[in-house]
Amino acid sequence: MFRPSETFSNFRWDGGYWNPILLNLLATGITVVGVLLLTNGILWIKVADFKNFLNSLSFALPWVPSGLVFTIAPLFLFSIVVFIALRVLRAGSVAFQSVFRVVAYTSILVCLLQAILDMAIDWILPRILWDPIQYAIEILMMIWQGYCIAVALSKATPIPFWKPMLAVAIAMTLAFGAQEMTSISNPIGQKIWEGIYHGITGNHFSS
Repeated sequence: MFRPSETFSNFRWDGGYWNPILLNLLATGITVVGVLLLTNGILWIKVADFKNFLNSLSFALPWVPSGLVFTIAPLFLFSIVVFIALRVLRAGSVAFQSVFRVVAYTSILVCLLQAILDMAIDWILPRILWDPIQYAIEILMMIWQGYCIAVALSKATPIPFWKPMLAVAIAMTLAFGAQEMTSISNPIGQKIWEGIYHGITGNHFSS
């Protein structure tokens, strides 16, 4: 990721779907456990209340199946949009499997690095700065990942760099719009998450 041109010059384009999916689930699991431990585990050490930590874990467990879906489904959806955009732009004949593998592998490092940076911000900076700085980091990470994906796709087939860059930009714009639309702070997003929460727990947010 720090040297995408060199990395993707020797990339395995046809290794299947299972390994990148498994590694994404592993990275997501490490991130979730790390956040729980650093936010609640250290709190337990400070206040000697292990019950709070167990309650956090018990609350998170019912969301594991949906978390797996929300981790993998966006990878496929994003890859589909990039793949279609490449076809519309007549950008060579990159296989969908290759597009997915690039998207999935670049997502792993972005997931871990963003989690580390977010936790560092929470520990170092005042609370009032958390949201704007984390939002800026999210945008920068998205741009960085998009650039790496475009570089990778330009290595997969001899095409002008602007074509995969444009395809990724289209997918990134749609993904960012969908993310904002489904945000818990958005009225539409509130209804979506309320429905999911009610379907899993039988309760409502207000209760």
